Amino acid sequence: WQVVFSSGSSKGDIVVRKGVSLDSEEVAVLTCGTVVEQAAPLEYTEEGIVRMPILFEGRQPSQPSNPPKSKMGWVTCDATSQGGPRFFEPVDPEQKAKAKEQDQEEGHWETNRIWRVTNVQDNEQLALVKKCEPFAPSSGKIPPSEILVRYLLNGDIVTQVGHSKKVRGYMVMPVKIDSDEGWVVRRLVDRSRDHPAWFEEMINGEPREKRRHRKSDSKEPED
Repeated sequence: WQVVFSSGSSKGDIVVRKGVSLDSEEVAVLTCGTVVEQAAPLEYTEEGIVRMPILFEGRQPSQPSNPPKSKMGWVTCDATSQGGPRFFEPVDPEQKAKAKEQDQEEGHWETNRIWRVTNVQDNEQLALVKKCEPFAPSSGKIPPSEILVRYLLNGDIVTQVGHSKKVRGYMVMPVKIDSDEGWVVRRLVDRSRDHPAWFEEMINGEPREKRRHRKSDSKEPED
């Protein structure tokens, strides 16, 4: 992959971090035109931002004359789901042409993300509607019958079929369940507010967070 984004800063264009988290330690900065190698499968944040593990060449600042060594880190490959830019493009001509073709397909969505309904209280309803409008269970808003598709219950499994959108303080997600399709509120945009999300992402039949914690617990401590 090649860096195609230019920030205009003299410090560099792409921040490389130690881990997949956007808050993890910064380990390097790449400049536009740098070519890197993808080290493992892409990962996606809840907002749809694409994170990529890479191998890149770097020199020790104290030993600039030594040959560069391969280093590993994480970068944001694509932030178009949140209105941001695409930071990397495939170097291979066939891959690059395919990526461009996908960008031109209106509404194209190639990520298979599965979610399970959770945290809906007994006195609340989670509405699946025909329009991208927020009808959060805790808001008391009831969707008009002409746009209501159905109500979802705790434990229902849905497939995300497009990018989520921020609408009046909520993340609204397009989903499919059985033969029904529509929009549903996933969570509040403001994560600092003390309110649980109404969906948890499922990977291979188990919640993503549970899977992440299990992987973290199995890792050996760093030196």
